Amino acid sequence: MRILITGAARAIGAATAGVLTARGHEVVATARNADLLSSVDAAERFALDVTDVDSITAVLDRVGELDAVVNNAAINWSGPLEDFPVEGMRELLDTNVLALRLVQAIAPTWRERGHGAIVNVSSVQGRVATPLNGPYCATKFALEALSESMHYELAHFGIRTVIVEPGYTAPGMKSWPRHLGPRSTPRCGFRSARTPTSSSDKTAAGRHRVRGGAAGDARHHLVAESARHRPGPCPLPGDQ
Repeated sequence: MRILITGAARAIGAATAGVLTARGHEVVATARNADLLSSVDAAERFALDVTDVDSITAVLDRVGELDAVVNNAAINWSGPLEDFPVEGMRELLDTNVLALRLVQAIAPTWRERGHGAIVNVSSVQGRVATPLNGPYCATKFALEALSESMHYELAHFGIRTVIVEPGYTAPGMKSWPRHLGPRSTPRCGFRSARTPTSSSDKTAAGRHRVRGGAAGDARHHLVAESARHRPGPCPLPGDQ
């Protein structure tokens, strides 16, 4: 198969390229900065900005026919929602959710020929939101909603839609700004609660959903603990 991967310069994208190449697939690795792809195991490497329709069109014209795409490109800003910059939220949505641009570019051709596979890399945080990651979680929930709609719209044309939900991975995504929130706001902590999960399940929609395994344990600690706490006042130092 000939497979295009976005965000292939590091972490999950680079690892996916390596595995697929080792299994005999022809991988087209892409990233905003093509120089970062030099060590990625792939047949071809291109600069691709998933937020730019012209960039998408130019790359698709060069790579020719594809059998599958892996929408992996994503960014992450963390911080409290109370005063999270709206501009940052827009940037997260533009990169993490509107990978739909790439699907819109390839779907007509795939629908006509009758086959293709769309792999959307979501996150455990596309299932359960966690404190201080609300904006990122919102983008992953949105990506999964779009993916479920894609399944219903495209499956009968032979186009398969897959959601992958990893947990924390190393080295992880590129470092992005961290919004610390109002200085006057006291911070509440959460105790660790080890709740490892590793499974895959078939959803009612019929497309395959893969959940994070051991690599996602750290995130599940926080999710499990926060789920046991109802929203309420944050105790200040000295409160009884």
